[in-house]
Amino acid sequence: MKKLNYLLMFLVMTSVSSIAQKNYNTIKGIWQGTITTTAGSLAMIIKIKPTETSISVKLDVPAQMANDVHSTGGKFKNDSLVIEYSMMRAKYRGTMTSDSNLIVGVWEQAGVVFPLQLNRTQKVPEPVRHSQEPLKPYSYNEEEIVFVNAKAKVTLAGTFTSPKNKQNCTTVILISGSGPQSRNEELLGHKPFLILADHLTKNGIAVLRFDDRGVGQSSGDFSSATSYDFSTDVEAAFAYLQTRKEVNKKSIGLIGHSEGGLIAPMLASRKKEIGFVVLLAGPGIKGSELLALQGAALSNAAGVSAEKIEKNKLLNHKIYELAIKKSLGASDSILKLLKAEGLTESAAKAQLKSLQTPWFNYFLAADPSVYLSKLSCRVMAINGKKDLQVPFQENLDAIEVNLQKAGNKNYNVKAYADLNHLFQHCTTGLPGEYGSIDETMSLEVLNDVSDWILKEGQN
Repeated sequence: MKKLNYLLMFLVMTSVSSIAQKNYNTIKGIWQGTITTTAGSLAMIIKIKPTETSISVKLDVPAQMANDVHSTGGKFKNDSLVIEYSMMRAKYRGTMTSDSNLIVGVWEQAGVVFPLQLNRTQKVPEPVRHSQEPLKPYSYNEEEIVFVNAKAKVTLAGTFTSPKNKQNCTTVILISGSGPQSRNEELLGHKPFLILADHLTKNGIAVLRFDDRGVGQSSGDFSSATSYDFSTDVEAAFAYLQTRKEVNKKSIGLIGHSEGGLIAPMLASRKKEIGFVVLLAGPGIKGSELLALQGAALSNAAGVSAEKIEKNKLLNHKIYELAIKKSLGASDSILKLLKAEGLTESAAKAQLKSLQTPWFNYFLAADPSVYLSKLSCRVMAINGKKDLQVPFQENLDAIEVNLQKAGNKNYNVKAYADLNHLFQHCTTGLPGEYGSIDETMSLEVLNDVSDWILKEGQN
């Protein structure tokens, strides 16, 4: 992930946050610029919209089909603009010129700095719409809803879809993957949860999907939350569904994608009323082991030598163990290891800061076996064989072993040829392909999930 255009792909997992400024009106508008990397040029479009008390900042990267990427912080004062993407350690700093039509600044990411001048423009290219994305009017009911996680003092906003003229529906809650996610789990122009919700609802299954805390219309602070905290948000969604007349209270299940596949069994293991769980590329091994495996799989697909991959695995293992133990002097040891690999002081500190965030530190130590080995409900676990982020063999094997430990005889495990982490048909499985593929989610997977729920999820 050393090339900036590769890093930028993951900015789609950032959330919205903005800070009030006195002179925000002068920054209002659409700004366009280009950064030049060793891999070529990358056009960037930054859209700034003021409210009465703040500014909202969104980023488009057309070449990567990333649209409306929300910043995690934006402020404008005395002609100085700062935009932050904290989850990916990225920041833009610029100064507006006297004519108010040019901002001169730099884009910083992972310790690398690139000049980026932004020119005021009038028109944004139309966002990419992939062929599976449904068009309104829908053939089912759609309702914008809110519910509250009282313990966390967080209000969650989402969408509830249900079949028309049908009561007592089997219902699912969709749980997104890592990083700040909207209710549609938007990634590089794709909206996997919109496609999944549309398919399920058309097949008679009601669906609740919602913005992560601190994202979109949901309140709260995403940056201070862990996977466990997110599980309490899903628990609040479960409680909300208990109030809906359309819902079969004994047939509510969870569908978790990626990190959501950790959160779903986490909740289901402590809340026995949950009827079933579907794990879409969910982890089966400890977080630190998964990240090391992921790094090796991505590197191998990108053509990195076996020697270098093994060296990086050993390095990551040392760093992750130090980060988990939090022993005296661990931070200094991690910095020393990173700088020995050629990172600058600032880049090494940025890496360390990322490791020390509440989410990252929790995820490193998180062990899915703790929850999977307690699951008594029905479980479907599926992966793509070209998934490089949650490699299928190690994770599905671990999931099955732990379900057997639980004495669970009601599960289905399946791997699909030629599908990646998003369940798209692909060539390499590298994240760089995600945005260039028109398919958002394999129809075979969509049908298998809905068929399994209708067969196994009904009480």
